Amino acid sequence: MTRAVAQYESTVMEGEFGISAGAAHYFGDLNTKAAINRPKPAIGLFFRKQFGNYIGMRISGHYLQLGYSDIYNTNNEFQKRRNLSFNTNVFEIALQGDFNFFKFVPGDPYHRFTPYVTLGVMIPMPITGVRRSPFAVWERKDRVMPPIPTVSLMEVWAFAFPSESGRSIPLIPE
Repeated sequence: MTRAVAQYESTVMEGEFGISAGAAHYFGDLNTKAAINRPKPAIGLFFRKQFGNYIGMRISGHYLQLGYSDIYNTNNEFQKRRNLSFNTNVFEIALQGDFNFFKFVPGDPYHRFTPYVTLGVMIPMPITGVRRSPFAVWERKDRVMPPIPTVSLMEVWAFAFPSESGRSIPLIPE
């Protein structure tokens, strides 16, 4: 094979933009059993750069809703009497590393699908104001919750360690 032909047939991955959609769930003081029974929507955008066939790095931004209520804890009499609930909107940015389980080569019809897992660090940010403001629905209206000790108000910056798994399939034919 001549040098010119080899260069012509090579594929260079500069990066890819994508969208994600899924579910978010609250775990904490109101959900002490880590029950996954009240998922809320999460959507996002990302840019991913592949470093070889198996390793990649992504930066992403997601909008998600979180919420929970003491009424979902049917076996805990204290929580039912306390009757706390909240809902909140969160925007987060994340930096994550991806590992593809199969060889992933964009443009190659035999290697364009792979399941993957990703781990990283994420910074949730408030949608409005200096602090994230949880709210509860009372008398069919959204009410901002007061800063009381039983309600954790997050400072502007916090860290989390997101993980996800999925599969990568190009939606636009190459």
